[in-house]
Amino acid sequence: MVQKKIEANLAMVEAHFGSEADGRVDEAVRLYTDDIIWEAPSRNIVLHGKQEVADNYRSEERRVGKECRSRW
Repeated sequence: MVQKKIEANLAMVEAHFGSEADGRVDEAVRLYTDDIIWEAPSRNIVLHGKQEVADNYRSEERRVGKECRSRW
């Protein structure tokens, strides 16, 4: 029983990071519960709910994309 829970949790983490790394924001956010609180203390950010998290992902994608393009 415990091993199955561990395996399920690891599969969820892998699915999340895989979709996040590939830029599949909607898939990553779908794995969260509706009442998610996403925190990034080093950046002084606290987000509430799936929409705020999704908006933050997209904002980060745009920011990183601009940084990469400026280096070309």
